[in-house]
Amino acid sequence: MALCLRAMAKGDAILLIEDGVYNLLSEQLQCQHFVLEVDAKARGVALSKHGKAIDYDEFVALTVNNDNVISWF
Repeated sequence: MALCLRAMAKGDAILLIEDGVYNLLSEQLQCQHFVLEVDAKARGVALSKHGKAIDYDEFVALTVNNDNVISWF
């Protein structure tokens, strides 16, 4: 996660999905971030007060409305 955060530029955002939602437990995300709500709930991870929980429709909208999408594994 640290490498991903260092690669971010001003105005970038992160969408945490699947096991990526576990980063809410250990990382203090200082950047704009979104969390796929269904994945957080399935893993018993509390949603961040600073991030935005989104559903699948909002996930698709994020990918359509942004010029660059990078998957980070």
